Amino acid sequence: MATRRRSAAIDIDAPIRSLLAAARPTASELADRAASAAVRGAREIEGVTPAELCRRLGVADPTVRGYLTAGREVRLSTMVRVAEALDLTLAIEIDRLG
Repeated sequence: MATRRRSAAIDIDAPIRSLLAAARPTASELADRAASAAVRGAREIEGVTPAELCRRLGVADPTVRGYLTAGREVRLSTMVRVAEALDLTLAIEIDRLG
């Protein structure tokens, strides 16, 4: 029997808009911030501590803290692993801001 993954919608528009208003970030910086907001939001929605996320991903604390603060690049493959660790699905939508 297949298990159903839950999905959690994470609104990253507000942080992105505030970034755009504050400065003109590069596309890479914008993507890193969006990925960090998504990881942080998913972790918070699921009620998982950073330490528990580390355990589930099999990575060290500084790695997860980097993902959560945009101090470390979050690759798409990492986003998939985070979603799986939190028993969520990952959906990406590309849309015009504003």
